[in-house]
Amino acid sequence: MSGDLKRELRRRLGLAPSWLTRTELVAQLDASEWLVDNALADLVMAGAVLFNSRGQQYKLAGEPVAREALRELLARPDVDRFVVGRQSQRDPKLYRIGVAQRETARGPGLMYEVELPYPGAMGMLAVQQLMAKAMSQPTSPTAERAP
Repeated sequence: MSGDLKRELRRRLGLAPSWLTRTELVAQLDASEWLVDNALADLVMAGAVLFNSRGQQYKLAGEPVAREALRELLARPDVDRFVVGRQSQRDPKLYRIGVAQRETARGPGLMYEVELPYPGAMGMLAVQQLMAKAMSQPTSPTAERAP
C-alpha cells in the first residue's frame, strides 16, 4: 500500500500546476491522513517532493520544464516518454529540454532537464529533430538488445 500511495502522490503532485496542501491531497485519495502524512514525509526525505513550511504545501521536485514534461506524460497514457523544449525565461541564451519517462518493465520512471545554449533560428530544426528522436527511442538501453 505504501508504494502505491507514494506513486499516486507523485502522480497527483505531477499533475498539479502549483503547490498542493496536505488537506487537498488527503481529499483526493482513499487513504487515511496518517498514511498520507507518512508517505509525504518519506517522499520529502527522499528529495522527490518539496515542502513549503510557510504554506504547509507540497510540490513535486524537479525543474519547471521537466515537471511540464511529466504533466504531459501523465495526461497521455499512450506514450512511455515525453519531451518538452523551451527557451529559458531567465536567460534567453539558453534552451531547456525536459524529459519524463514512465516506469515500465524495460526501465524505471524518471524526470530530468537538460540545459543547452540557445541554438538560434537555424539550429531549432536540429533541436526539434533531437527531441523527436528522444521520443521514439526505447525506454532503456537494454530494450535495444532485447529479442
